[in-house]
Amino acid sequence: MFNIAADMVVNGSKNLPRIGITTDGIRDRHIPCRDELIWLPHCWSPNENTEYYYRRLVKMHGDLPGGFILDDHSLWEQTDLSREEFRTVARSLVVDATEKTQGNIPGHLRSVVEQLDQPQIPWPALLRRYLNQSLGQRRTSYSRRHRRRDEFGVPGITRRRQAHVSVIVDVSGSVSHKELGQFFGEMEKICTSARTDVLLWDCEFQGFTANYCRGDWETFSPDGGGGTDMAAPVEWLVQRKLVGDCIVILTDGFCNWPVKQGFGFIAVISGAAAGPAWGRTVYLAA
Repeated sequence: MFNIAADMVVNGSKNLPRIGITTDGIRDRHIPCRDELIWLPHCWSPNENTEYYYRRLVKMHGDLPGGFILDDHSLWEQTDLSREEFRTVARSLVVDATEKTQGNIPGHLRSVVEQLDQPQIPWPALLRRYLNQSLGQRRTSYSRRHRRRDEFGVPGITRRRQAHVSVIVDVSGSVSHKELGQFFGEMEKICTSARTDVLLWDCEFQGFTANYCRGDWETFSPDGGGGTDMAAPVEWLVQRKLVGDCIVILTDGFCNWPVKQGFGFIAVISGAAAGPAWGRTVYLAA
């Protein structure tokens, strides 16, 4: 019942919803699954808190108003994110909410926030799982000789090819020095797991480095600082046939996104902005 009361507070009434997506020029809100959500009954006061609605539901002895369907939370248990990726996302959301409330973290949550402070993405595991389970792995093969036992019928060891990743770095004016440092740190991790090309972009081309090696970021001198366009660099790579197995975009998320393409796509966002509608979105801890 408390879950239902909380949904009432969040959703509002069906004729005056507090949720949904509005589009410029269109007054009506788009609300997916409108008829399956829990709404506040129109005859109930709209400005009460969760505890008030909970007490009222208890007095009803569990008989919910007609038309209510309990929303399904079972999907919360279904995810292909690793534990570390989930911790990164959770901490990013907590920090963003804390900044908006002037840093007033309740005492019982402070230790939880500290435990989530692990701003790192496990790139080897993420790339293998997202692109191909065989990338970068060893396997036995009869097409190669065994280095120690060069005999008929004894297979050798071969490695499957390394992933090729094209990294786009947002160097626009909305990206802080701290965020840029985070982006370069992630690039250093990616290049140890895959062959990496790096493209710097804000609203236009700012530099390209093929076969990035650790420490190459020190040679970068982007003149960025303008607006943010993350669709144009993808087109730049596509037109020049420089797209690898996957494109990784490192950005603060305040940008337009490219249209869906036929290659792997990972958006790494330094804040809590919404990610693209395709590919995978990973959030960096603040």
